[in-house]
Amino acid sequence: MMFLSLAYSSEYVERLGIVKENCAVIKTPVSKGEKLLNLRKNQTILISGEVGNYYKIKLNNYSHGYVAKRFIEFKNVLKEDKHKYSIKKLTYNIKHILEKFNKKISSAEYFKINGNIPQLLFNSCYIENQSLIVELIYSCSKKNKSNTVKNNINMENIVNQLIEVIFFKMIEVPVPSYSIEVLVKDSKYDNLYNNYLVCHYKPSKKVYGSLMELEEEFKKNLKISKKPKDIFKECP
Repeated sequence: MMFLSLAYSSEYVERLGIVKENCAVIKTPVSKGEKLLNLRKNQTILISGEVGNYYKIKLNNYSHGYVAKRFIEFKNVLKEDKHKYSIKKLTYNIKHILEKFNKKISSAEYFKINGNIPQLLFNSCYIENQSLIVELIYSCSKKNKSNTVKNNINMENIVNQLIEVIFFKMIEVPVPSYSIEVLVKDSKYDNLYNNYLVCHYKPSKKVYGSLMELEEEFKKNLKISKKPKDIFKECP
């Protein structure tokens, strides 16, 4: 996943999980790994990777451990309480993701040479008609460079991966459907915006399971307003 590697030096989207029964966290992903601590049944954990039959979990910002997969399940750890994962928290997470993305893109050697610096900014996040909607603003600053590059090195693929990451954050909020709307400024009026891209995702089932299962279900039910090859192919 290009964006994940770009932004996090990782190929795993963090997911919430819940402990099915009391178990141990071990230092390395082997059957006789050194025990670090115990987890309690129904405890919520943050999974940041997987190795064989083990999930890698965050213990804090500086350390991690491993838990056998058989002890973890992916059910809606937030249940039906929408307030536990508030819009405010989701907004903070998305802004953080976009900040990392924009910083990486701006410092990439390709864009330094090309002179086009695409940026995605957070605009708003709200629930409307039982759908969670995130609005982003897409812009592209152009810098005069003598050595321009014609090809955009699949910019659309990088941004598509970013949108996928944001969806994975959104689905922790238990609503029937989710939309990401990407806006661009009107060419004539600076204070008006037009829809550049709309992505809509309506799960066909409960969003549980491993990352692979989640990705398969996501791709099957994602609807987009443009052909994938045309998204972000050119800067608006």
